[in-house]
Amino acid sequence: MLLGFLFCKETLARLDDYVDRELSPHEMRQVATHLKICAKCARLYHFERGFIEDMRAKVSEVQAPPELMGRVRLALRAADESARG
Repeated sequence: MLLGFLFCKETLARLDDYVDRELSPHEMRQVATHLKICAKCARLYHFERGFIEDMRAKVSEVQAPPELMGRVRLALRAADESARG
């Protein structure tokens, strides 16, 4: 990083979190700025964003069986209780 500017490697390392909007506001601006001036990274971003949106659309169409949901909930409760001690 040079004076708040991200290089391609740094931008690409943050791309997943940028797509998911999990970066700090400052990092979101840094990545957005880089994507505006770097065609290569912008292409990768648009591909990744499109891929993730397509996957989310497909996954949201799949319903997990009720018994699986019950097992997942039990496992999460057990993990939470274990973590609390």
